[in-house]
Order: sequence, then structure tokens, then C-alpha cells
Amino acid sequence: MKTTLRRTAKVLAVSLDTKEDLVALKKIIERTVEDAVEKRVDHKSEGTAEPGDGGKVLVTSEEARLEASRIVYNAKTLKVDELTASSKKKEQEYAHELAANAKKLADCEAASISDLELIEKLETQCIELMSQRTQAEEQ
Repeated sequence: MKTTLRRTAKVLAVSLDTKEDLVALKKIIERTVEDAVEKRVDHKSEGTAEPGDGGKVLVTSEEARLEASRIVYNAKTLKVDELTASSKKKEQEYAHELAANAKKLADCEAASISDLELIEKLETQCIELMSQRTQAEEQ
């Protein structure tokens, strides 16, 4: 029975991936729960052939509902685990991307400072050359 529950949980987790039709997804989950309840009730009530023993069937029905709830819970938990792992992976990717962009920014800032220093140096040389030209023209 546990293999069936795991498989059902995986199917439900895959179904939870589909964001296209939530109504259809809810129907799938309801059908799965109903099937689990019916299987559990059929399995438990086979041993009780007495018609006056309705209490046991009711108890097994509650057990089946509990089992069905566990199936849905396991499917949702599996999906949450997958999303958490995916989120952590994306976070690492973004951290690497951020580090690369920070390095590029530092390189650009260094290049910009270097360019500004070079411009300042060239302007100083230009002013000196202009003053030398003016002096040469005056002579």
C-alpha cells in the first residue's frame, strides 16, 4: 500500500505543477481521495459481513479519509520540498551572478577613474602646450 501512496503522491505533485487548470487539478485530487477512501473501505469491510456492524465501516471510512488526507499532504509536501530545492538553487545562481556583476562594476569603476585621471593629465598637457604656443607667438 505504501508504494501506491508514494506513486499517488508523485502523481499529485506532478499535477500540482500544472497551473493551467486548477479546477481540473482539484477534481483529480478529489477523485484520488475518493478512490483511496473506497479502496480502504472495501479492503477493511471485506472482513465484516454482519449488516449490524456499520460502526466498523464508519471507522474504516474515517481511517480511509485520514489516509487520503495523508496522500494529499504528502503530495503537497513533496511539491514544497521541490520548490524549496529549486529556490535554493536559484538563490545560489543569483549569488554567483551578483558576484560576477559586482566584479564587473568594480572593473568599470576602476576604468572610469583611470579614464578621468588620463583626461585630467591630457588637459594639463594641453594647457601647457597652449601657453608655450602663446609664448612662442609673442616672441
